[in-house]
Amino acid sequence: MKSLFLLGLLSLPCWAQPVLTVEAKPPDALIFVDRQLRGKGSAQVTDLTSGTHLLRVSAGEDWETQTMNVKLESSPRRVQVELKPGAAKWLRLGHQALLQSDWNEAIMDFQQAAPSRPVPSAWWEGVAQWKAGHPKVALQCFRTYAQYMPQVGQLHWILGQLNEKTGQPGAAFTAYKTAALLQPELSHALDKVPAATEANLAKLRASSSPGERLKLAQLLMLKGQMQAACDTVRPLISSEFTQQDWLRWEPPLPKAPPILVAPPEDLEP
Repeated sequence: MKSLFLLGLLSLPCWAQPVLTVEAKPPDALIFVDRQLRGKGSAQVTDLTSGTHLLRVSAGEDWETQTMNVKLESSPRRVQVELKPGAAKWLRLGHQALLQSDWNEAIMDFQQAAPSRPVPSAWWEGVAQWKAGHPKVALQCFRTYAQYMPQVGQLHWILGQLNEKTGQPGAAFTAYKTAALLQPELSHALDKVPAATEANLAKLRASSSPGERLKLAQLLMLKGQMQAACDTVRPLISSEFTQQDWLRWEPPLPKAPPILVAPPEDLEP
């Protein structure tokens, strides 16, 4: 009887111990099992117990990290993981397409980055849509950016340009005025605005002072003369806001919250 029992043990498959094999793309992807680094690109793990284990595959900011639970039994388990490009990679590809004047490719790249990086994606897609001749769509993109970064003079200059192009002089004036008020020398120019009488209009027209010209633009707007108001305020806007290489100018972005401690699986021994 004892010999039969021993024979039964010896006849057990050699893989009765759980074996997890992971194959990952890209080839330099790091493979973590239960928060321990087990390989790069591929890994065969033989010291795991039966049950559920945490598998995490990452390859830096250019790729989206994948995390999943893997259930192991007595039979071997093979898992193939192919990471998708991440937002940083899509943004970089979009910038390359912009510099090559491939507007449609740039638009598609920035749209891919939008779910993870909405602020830079909104700005850069706006630039691409603008260059591609889609001012209405570009407006929507820049308005999305404005929700996060409303105090950017360059943004309001572009909004003014696009609103004029789409036949919205009222919205264009508001954008130009906002850009003008962001300049320190004009920030308080509209604290006291005279009544919109013909006498006051004539007096302001005779002045070359930027502050007085901004007041004139405001009164023209109040009189319903939107295009004249735009034409008056537009020259007051600083060249710092208006004269940029928009394909290369880096827009301000919200400050990222500090990372106090990196999770263990992000640390490569």
